[in-house]
Amino acid sequence: MTDKFLVSVSRCSSYEADEVYNALADALGKIGGWPKANMPDELLFKTNLLAPKPPDKAVTTHPSVVSALIKLARNSGFSGKITVADSPGHLHTDKKEELLKITGMFDAVKDDGNAVATILSDAGFVTLKRPSNIILKDLTVSKRYYEAPYVVNMAKLKTHVETEITACIKNCFGIADTNTRKKAHLSTSINRLCNAIIDLYSINPPKINILDGIYAMEGNGPTHGKPRFAGLLMASENALAVDFVAAKAMGYKDPLDIPLINLAAKRGIGPSSMSDITIIGIDPDNLEIKGFAKRASSSRMLPTWLRGWAHRWVALSPHLQEVNCIRCGVCVKVCPKSAIKMNPLPEIDRRICVKCLCCHEMCPTGAMEVRENFIMKLLRM
Repeated sequence: MTDKFLVSVSRCSSYEADEVYNALADALGKIGGWPKANMPDELLFKTNLLAPKPPDKAVTTHPSVVSALIKLARNSGFSGKITVADSPGHLHTDKKEELLKITGMFDAVKDDGNAVATILSDAGFVTLKRPSNIILKDLTVSKRYYEAPYVVNMAKLKTHVETEITACIKNCFGIADTNTRKKAHLSTSINRLCNAIIDLYSINPPKINILDGIYAMEGNGPTHGKPRFAGLLMASENALAVDFVAAKAMGYKDPLDIPLINLAAKRGIGPSSMSDITIIGIDPDNLEIKGFAKRASSSRMLPTWLRGWAHRWVALSPHLQEVNCIRCGVCVKVCPKSAIKMNPLPEIDRRICVKCLCCHEMCPTGAMEVRENFIMKLLRM
């Protein structure tokens, strides 16, 4: 019989240091703990540092989880260098000090003399040709990440207005430079974006994947959703296996209804269904976060095979709430299609907008909100 993918799930009621340490030790212990043989002399903890937001907003990986993992690595005998890093949304790359201070990453590493917090881009980039990729055959990624001998993926459990879920697979999107990220968004097809995400994940698949779901984000994430207590920490050697279990926790009856998970499964980077996974540490029947608010979407009412084609017609669209707009121009800078102009408030050219919702994700005040179109409203009736 084929061995199943193991995903351990531990309960954790707060971000109090000792409790997080014990829950994380339990989760890692159930999948075998830190590998003892052939460990390199440097670890890269790839966190989610999307934006300079405080930990209680549930936008980023919580520093208590990061500091607990550093302590666990040391207590397991690892004495080498630990680098904690991510690439934030590209508008924040010049705010490194602010990002690492506000997200708590400086505090997470301060008690360890051989651990540093930084951003992935500060070691430069490498341009690759990957003919086997489906979308990003030419791409530029963080040199630090590409050359890392041992990546630990430290993701945050959140909803996502485009991909529905952002967990371990999606967390690897942050390794790309700005132009590669924009290239991934240059389409109305959700399948194209998801395949681009999987292309990036495949560059250097993490050895261990940890999902911070103590406080998750529900609603229209990954930036402007609402924090929601979930009390979960997950760990696995396989990122897709964690995402399957995370989707079940969020209330999806079949995780394969999520295009990103469906396409990743078809590309063979992990399990192909929940039956390929063994969940340890918690009764799977008690996994679901009751009443968890998914991102607004009627597309999930369609068969999965129709969603890539239908994305243009049933997608959420960006709309400006003028009262909250501070005229910063962020939406103009992040739009991959140059579909937004300032006049003096942002104006969206609907003829070329691909509904990628980058403007919504990066808007500092949430003024660029998302709305259902007429077809989506009809589907709800």
